[in-house]
Amino acid sequence: MKTPTLQLLNANDTPLEFGMEKLGEDGEGNQLWLHRSTGKVANRFTDGDGNVFWTDEIEGWNYGAEDAIDA
Repeated sequence: MKTPTLQLLNANDTPLEFGMEKLGEDGEGNQLWLHRSTGKVANRFTDGDGNVFWTDEIEGWNYGAEDAIDA
């Protein structure tokens, strides 16, 4: 299974194909996703227009930069 990067996730938005698992939602458009094989996480944000953006902004989920999926 291929290891996801933020670039790949933003291009395809197919986290399940990378073996990722959704850990939570904040009700404001943010979701926390975990890549099970590496233990790395990413934030999936959906804006008011339905556009999806994958980011390494995970501090609000109590993770540090070292826990983020690579760009």
